[in-house]
Amino acid sequence: MRSELELRRAAAAHWRLRARVELEAAQHFEQLADLLRADGAESIAALCDKAAEDERRHRVRCEDLIAELSGEPLDVEDVVVSIEPPGLKGPEACLYLAVSIGCVAETLSVALLGEIEERATEPMVRAVAKEILRDEVTHSKIGWAYLARYQQTRDASWLGARLKNIFRAAEADEVTQAATCAEGTLEAYGVLSTERVGSITSEVLRSVVIPGLERFGVFPC
Repeated sequence: MRSELELRRAAAAHWRLRARVELEAAQHFEQLADLLRADGAESIAALCDKAAEDERRHRVRCEDLIAELSGEPLDVEDVVVSIEPPGLKGPEACLYLAVSIGCVAETLSVALLGEIEERATEPMVRAVAKEILRDEVTHSKIGWAYLARYQQTRDASWLGARLKNIFRAAEADEVTQAATCAEGTLEAYGVLSTERVGSITSEVLRSVVIPGLERFGVFPC
């Protein structure tokens, strides 16, 4: 059986992954903001600007938590990332990104962070999860807002054929941050098992994301 120190250090390594994901999310929102402005969606782009700021703050909070858990700082290296909408430009690329980031990734994040906050016993873990969760709820609405705007004047049904790839990428990102270990081993420190992450992700896609997309005429195929 691993000692408490070993468990805390293992959890810190997973929070380091989340810190990197938060930085990537900031860059994704910045990329989306540029496309939104090009499409004249200035008010939604402003929400993306705020979301990018939030995500960078989340990265700092994760780094603080890493230091708390491990007893030493673990800097998260800067990275430059982007989502490449395959073969898409203009409003279509914008919709692909908005759905990928807001409707899918951030919606999944809300569900998983809620589970983390509920199961964690470490006070700082709960505080960080609660702070990030509060922001992610707002971030998820960005995708739905642009989808509603797009659907008013354009047909969004073409996106259905691309949902499998969007879902697969989002699920892979979440599983990367999970722990391949017995369920409950690291939950006190805010790390869910791969089994629990997979279960929650599948349920949220089935009961929340897909029905939401279908209301806008976007059906998985």
